[in-house]
Amino acid sequence: MLCAVALGLAGAANAEPGTPFPADQVGILPVALADLPERAGLNPENEPSVDTEPINPTWWPKGVPPGSWCAVLGGATETVFDPAPISFRRVRYTGWSNAMLKQEIGVYPQPAPAAKVTQRIGKLLTDCRNSGNSVLITDIGTQSLTDLTVTPAAVSWRVTNSSEARPDLTTQSHYELRSVDNVVIAVMNYQMGSTNIAAGVAEIVAARVGRS
Repeated sequence: MLCAVALGLAGAANAEPGTPFPADQVGILPVALADLPERAGLNPENEPSVDTEPINPTWWPKGVPPGSWCAVLGGATETVFDPAPISFRRVRYTGWSNAMLKQEIGVYPQPAPAAKVTQRIGKLLTDCRNSGNSVLITDIGTQSLTDLTVTPAAVSWRVTNSSEARPDLTTQSHYELRSVDNVVIAVMNYQMGSTNIAAGVAEIVAARVGRS
């Protein structure tokens, strides 16, 4: 399934663990949702609620070294990447709970207050980098923000409006990867159940930062 190979990015999969991939390798990685349930242990026709039914996927790639290279932000991703299961001892979790997310930025389709989002993500970038992680996976703002400038860091990236960019979103989604201060940001754009998509983006990002 690994889209990195399909996009000619296989070389990055052999990088030393924790090595940020070069900015010129940043790109959009399409993932067919049909490829993900096998890895996430989910049925796309009857996906569990990410709020009430935590899952313990077995697809987390081997070879992501202890000390963790992934920091995770978000409401829906929180369930998928909960550090409690043994499978996720390699993952460093940082971010908001669902309740905090809803309180701080609102719930789709309400617009998220850009200033609050900017401030939070700026801090998360700093925390992520300072904790030795090289990846920040976020699902924040992807359904309500179309453009977000992150400060402090003099960084901006584009979060594409999903309904306009991908009318075929019932079968596919996409991820936008950016390298910021040696932290890879994977912004998930989803409307089809974020547990499946989080599984896919974790697989891809782990391949980019190194796995056996």
